Amino acid sequence: MIISSAPLRVSFNGGGSDLPSFFAHEEGFTVTASLKQSVHVMINKSFYPEYRIAYSRLERTKSRSEISHPIVRSVLEILGCDDFLEIASVADVPSTGSGLGTSSAFTVALLNGIASYMGKSLSPKRLAELACEVEINMCKSPIGKQDQYASAFGGVNQFYFKSNESVEHTELIANEELESQLVNELNKHSLFFHIDVPRQTNEILEKQNNKLRELVQAREIVTSMVDLAHQSSECLKDGNIRGLGKLLTAGWMKKMDLNGDSDSTNMKGILDLLLTSNAHGGKLLGAGVGGFLFVLANEQDHGEIARKFSQLKRVKFEFASNRPVVRSV
Repeated sequence: MIISSAPLRVSFNGGGSDLPSFFAHEEGFTVTASLKQSVHVMINKSFYPEYRIAYSRLERTKSRSEISHPIVRSVLEILGCDDFLEIASVADVPSTGSGLGTSSAFTVALLNGIASYMGKSLSPKRLAELACEVEINMCKSPIGKQDQYASAFGGVNQFYFKSNESVEHTELIANEELESQLVNELNKHSLFFHIDVPRQTNEILEKQNNKLRELVQAREIVTSMVDLAHQSSECLKDGNIRGLGKLLTAGWMKKMDLNGDSDSTNMKGILDLLLTSNAHGGKLLGAGVGGFLFVLANEQDHGEIARKFSQLKRVKFEFASNRPVVRSV
């Protein structure tokens, strides 16, 4: 059996600029960091001549083309894998609507695992490219490219999204020891809370795509978010966690305007609690009004902030220089 894992990610700023409807006009830019939390995929050769795919439901079929799960079907197709397989997945967070890039982490883990099963080795860049091909072109998901690249490369990264569809990757901090120090600082200052509100991420992103295609004002908002991403990069390099927190809040407020979330009474209430706390700042991860709230604050203020957000479930997430891993058992 092969077990393949790929990390989830936190996007600090620049979300939306990885959508083709934006970077077709001007360069996109995001800053991300991987989490210890991951998506895990188990792959084994089937004893019987059938595919068995276990996720929120169980599929059994004798034909690859009849597999209902679009990502599984597309990954097997793009890699040219014709063997009958048993595939099961588990994640350290809810599989949909988390804002942590679960779908792309699943795609990266599955691609890496199937490739390993076939005796192939994929570079992080190729892994990300294939994941984008699967999700965006084959499965027609209205999503951007940062999640696939963030999961495939792992660690703390910067990504530039070019008008010719290419993506340029640079490590934020090339020195492993210095990156480890930054990760430790982020973990000392980070709090995460779960906002258990169902949301359809694809519908939200489709609306965002339409706005970016049709409205100059929407593109101007994302352009200002790209500027915040560049500032966030500098804060991370300098270890300026307080400055980073303020930029997170600024970016979240812009994204609320872009998505219309500023009309949500619940979101306005959470933002007010954040602004009146001792936190440096924070943001809702992903698109919409549910998922995970990410807050940066001094350690001595964590208890007071947790009490302020007592209506939300606090969860323990950790940043880590986490890369995709495949192992045989």
